[in-house]
Amino acid sequence: MKLKSIPVALSLLCALLLPGCGGQDRTLQSMTVDGGSTTAVPRNAQVTFTASGQFDMAPMNVNPVAASWAEFGPGIDPVGGTAYSLSTQPFIFTCFLPGTFTVVAFAPADPKAAATGTVPQQVYQDLVGSRTMSAEGGFVAATAQVTCQ
Repeated sequence: MKLKSIPVALSLLCALLLPGCGGQDRTLQSMTVDGGSTTAVPRNAQVTFTASGQFDMAPMNVNPVAASWAEFGPGIDPVGGTAYSLSTQPFIFTCFLPGTFTVVAFAPADPKAAATGTVPQQVYQDLVGSRTMSAEGGFVAATAQVTCQ
């Protein structure tokens, strides 16, 4: 009879004392966008961006992390509304117009979230539209800039 209670006791001990074996889920805490340039990029040149994610549990750093992308700048009207579509593929920005452009990577904090979905309107506005927050409402975002000649 005592042998049957050992697996139960070990399971409880594992769940309470060892975070890695208790079935806890990782959460995306922050992101960074790699790429871009501080120098002027020639017209029609392409700049490659990738997103890295920092999680609260191992593996702590993931590069690339699945993200959705948006771009803002002179002559660009944001498209796509509050929808997201996650991909680990790099984001390729082409300098069609002169000016400084902002590239935004954003993703759900839950790495098990659906690959496509929508972001609540206010969260999207704060993270992507105005870029006043880097994490809100279960989503995380990061930005980079590129200056085109």
